[in-house]
Amino acid sequence: MASLVEYWAMVNTSSQVEERVDELWVSIDWLLKYPEGGQFETNLDELVKHHRRWVVRKVQIVYRVEGDTLFITDLFDTRQDPAKMRG
Repeated sequence: MASLVEYWAMVNTSSQVEERVDELWVSIDWLLKYPEGGQFETNLDELVKHHRRWVVRKVQIVYRVEGDTLFITDLFDTRQDPAKMRG
């Protein structure tokens, strides 16, 4: 999240950045309660880890669930080429 926040700080006020970060945390808290709420991320199907995505404005939270644990694997700016998601 650090590089995303750094980017936002270049083009927004500190209060706007704080608001966006807070939105992401609220969404992450929601995903902890409803981990099946996001859609499957088909761009990562070849990993066979059943990644999901949840979009907040232009940020895609990419995550997977293993047992009772939710792993956030990426915060992806949706304006990028999805192929970048695979590294």
